[in-house]
Amino acid sequence: MTHETNELTEQYLNWTHDSVERLFALLENHSENGPDAQKWCDDVFAIAHDIKGMGSSFGFPLMTEIGTTLCHYLKTRPKDTPASKPVVEAHAKAMKVVLDNSITGDGGEKGLMLTSRLRDIANTALQA
Repeated sequence: MTHETNELTEQYLNWTHDSVERLFALLENHSENGPDAQKWCDDVFAIAHDIKGMGSSFGFPLMTEIGTTLCHYLKTRPKDTPASKPVVEAHAKAMKVVLDNSITGDGGEKGLMLTSRLRDIANTALQA
């Protein structure tokens, strides 16, 4: 890996860490059924979409997969149904684990179990 690649990866990690912290701030300051529910959902989607778009480019395809699952949930939920805070929180926590443990690649068997569990959480919320 070149110095420039290391520097870009470090910038990605810093940016992504800040983005995940913004997700947690959104979770902390939101009521699911409040008047700003759609804006909140749009803000969460924008963060997740950016994380999903860049993860694989920097060696973190597990982040891409987590972001993809969250974006899919947010796009496919009925528009008259508020986004579920527990679904968003589960994804934010998973992203934090990946970053805190510098899990590159797909995370192996544990990564597969994690993404499968996140899809189950999202699908359960969609069916509720």
